[in-house]
Amino acid sequence: MTDEDKSLREFMRKGSKFIASMRRDLSHLQKEVSKLAHENHKLVIAMKKDQVEQTKILKDMAKTCESAEETLGCVLVAIRQNEFLQTYYPAQNGFPAKKFCGVHPSKLMGKAQ
Repeated sequence: MTDEDKSLREFMRKGSKFIASMRRDLSHLQKEVSKLAHENHKLVIAMKKDQVEQTKILKDMAKTCESAEETLGCVLVAIRQNEFLQTYYPAQNGFPAKKFCGVHPSKLMGKAQ
C-alpha cells in the first residue's frame, strides 16, 4: 500500500464520519422542527378559538349598545314630547297657559286654586 492509498482511505473514512454526523444532526433538527410546528399549530388553533369567542362577545356588546342607544333615544324623544306638550298645551283642564316642565299640571292643582 502506498502513501497515496493510505491518505485516500483516511480521507474516505473522515468523509464518511462527517456525512454520518451530518445525517444525525439533520435527523435531530428535523425532529425539533416537527415538534415546533406541532406546538405552533396547537397555538394557532387556540388563538382562532379565542378570536371567535372574542368576536362573539364584541357582537353581543354591540347589540347591547345599540339597544341601549335606541332606548335612550326613545326616552329623550318622550321627554322632548312631554316638554313640547307641556309648553304649548298647558291650558288643558282649566290650568293657565304656563310652561310646566318636569311636573304634570294635575300635580299643581293645589297651587293653581
